[in-house]
Amino acid sequence: PDRGGRQNRPARIDYGSSSLGDWAAGLAFVSRMYRPFDRTGWSDTALKAARDLYELAKKVNRLESSPAYS
Repeated sequence: PDRGGRQNRPARIDYGSSSLGDWAAGLAFVSRMYRPFDRTGWSDTALKAARDLYELAKKVNRLESSPAYS
């Protein structure tokens, strides 16, 4: 899809272990920090998503490699 902006270029959806691990770590951290204020269960949802992303990262086990990063 065209993402618009100053220079039109296609949106990338390449992912690998590194970016999935970053997302998992971020969600786990935010879940822990938000937990004392959480009244809706969002912290548990974020922690489950973090665990799922971590498991996916272990399965993917590849580095991102794309001309978009060059």
